[in-house]
Amino acid sequence: MHPFNHPAGDAPVVEVRHLCKTFVLHQQGGIRIQALQDVNFDVRAGECVALHGPSGAGKSTLLKTLYG
Repeated sequence: MHPFNHPAGDAPVVEVRHLCKTFVLHQQGGIRIQALQDVNFDVRAGECVALHGPSGAGKSTLLKTLYG
């Protein structure tokens, strides 16, 4: 079987559901910035994925949130 053809029952190795991330700027009066809102995706074994978007779109925030 080709590595990118997965049986329908294959469980994801990464599963993200309803991920949100908010930053609070305490030194600016507690302003809240919603960086990520309701992010959902799966990554299965053998898949190659890429994060793509303009500066400030939340790519690094997403990765940092996932690896803690």
